Amino acid sequence: MKYPIGFTLLLAGSLVSCGGGSGNSASSAQPQTPPTQNPAPTTPVIASTPTLTQGMVTGFGSVIVNGIHYDVGAAAIEVDGDVQSEAELAVGQFVTIEGTLSPDGIHGTAKKLKSDSRLVGPIDSIDLTAGVIVALGVSVVITADTFFEDGLTAEALKVGDNIRICSFTDTDGTLVATRIDLKKSPTPNNVQLAGKVTDLDTTAQTFLLNGKKVDYSKATLNDLPAKTLANDMAVRVHGAVVNDILVAAGNVHLSAMDIKHHEKAEKNLHAEAGGLVSNLIPGTSFTVGEAKILLTADTKIEGGALGDLADGIMAKVRGTMDADKNLVASSIKLIFNVKFEDEGVVQAIDLEKKYVYPERRCF
Repeated sequence: MKYPIGFTLLLAGSLVSCGGGSGNSASSAQPQTPPTQNPAPTTPVIASTPTLTQGMVTGFGSVIVNGIHYDVGAAAIEVDGDVQSEAELAVGQFVTIEGTLSPDGIHGTAKKLKSDSRLVGPIDSIDLTAGVIVALGVSVVITADTFFEDGLTAEALKVGDNIRICSFTDTDGTLVATRIDLKKSPTPNNVQLAGKVTDLDTTAQTFLLNGKKVDYSKATLNDLPAKTLANDMAVRVHGAVVNDILVAAGNVHLSAMDIKHHEKAEKNLHAEAGGLVSNLIPGTSFTVGEAKILLTADTKIEGGALGDLADGIMAKVRGTMDADKNLVASSIKLIFNVKFEDEGVVQAIDLEKKYVYPERRCF
């Protein structure tokens, strides 16, 4: 799996200056009119663009998502429904940011930042040879690109550890961990899953979430749009596992992953999404993160060609929302590099594999 790095869009700026008039006389006998003062040159004020951005946190110094440096100093930040500070954010978390994008295309200001962990619960089994752990009955792949909290390694994980997993979803629905943390002070019998609803049965009041059966008969839907569930809606649920079924308690929440049902999503809104490509229909559409991406004849491809677009690679998409709240891509950047962990310089390039090998740093 390959992870995104920052990128820069060049903005062709222009300066506008106002010309001044000169003095003028009717005859040499008339007093001279003082010359008109030239106004000081001015630079046009270009408004920032409202935007929704969805993707993985790849660095700080501001919060960097999809190569955009977001100022979150005044932002409302939530992680798993809890109010948090910027200090609680970490590389590898999957977030959705509501804010504005500056004219330079690489800086923004966040109004709201929300993140949902894909899974919070105890480990059932560990197979480091296969690179798979199972928690809550859900298989999660660990790769060389998975980030861990400071001091934690895959080898240090133990069956029974309560963990928090942030992840992408692979082409076959498998969770691919982007970050794993030990969940400190876990609440007994309170686990969490987040993802897209599938196999919704409104009679039995059950659905599948990441392949796990959820019983929502004891939960409420007041937090959802129109207070109703639907297949492909991304939700976050809390509850307890009973007889291998997650029995949801309290509200079923609309997940921060769900850009389609976001309250600010509307036609022509600028949006960005980054993650693994899946469900590719060549020349037509694909999914990245939890967003459906539509291709057009005008979509520009960076870092490769349209034929390089394939399920399982990383991509960053920029475009606008259509009337159905899908993201119509104006540009797609294909990502063929390994992960970073601070700022660094390129150490080597493998042109055959299209990989860039940097110092182990992140930006």
